[in-house]
Amino acid sequence: MQIFNHTISTCSHLHISLFAILVTVLFQACGSDDGIEASVTPGKDPSGFAAELKNASTRYTDSNHNLLYDNGGIMLRLSETDNISTVLLTDLKTGCEIKLLWHGAMRKGCLNNGLLYINGIPLPDYELLVEELNEKGAWISIHAPNNTKGVLMIAR
Repeated sequence: MQIFNHTISTCSHLHISLFAILVTVLFQACGSDDGIEASVTPGKDPSGFAAELKNASTRYTDSNHNLLYDNGGIMLRLSETDNISTVLLTDLKTGCEIKLLWHGAMRKGCLNNGLLYINGIPLPDYELLVEELNEKGAWISIHAPNNTKGVLMIAR
């Protein structure tokens, strides 16, 4: 399924397209809205992100949330308005929402202009890194204080 059609920006010169789509899919439980913890297992790469790159399924995971596109019960909405792109994952059972907004084209590297919300609350003191951006999609790692981590993968 292709979900990219508008130009999105982050931190590389590779541009991808994104069109708005509303998809209802199966899902697993969504937890509370506080904090993020490692969903990646440290591997041989310095960031411990290699295992995540092997999975090209749309998802958001951290220690308290597990929104898996392929498991169902998740609504995915992608849109672009006035050069601001939005990804919204919603758990249809619990109402849990993960929203990422950014301005401009998505590129590999730091996503300095990205805003991440969990259940409508902005996540404080975090860093967003586009670890990979290719024909399969975008893999974004979320680094918060205390060495906690999360992953957002947006498949094409």
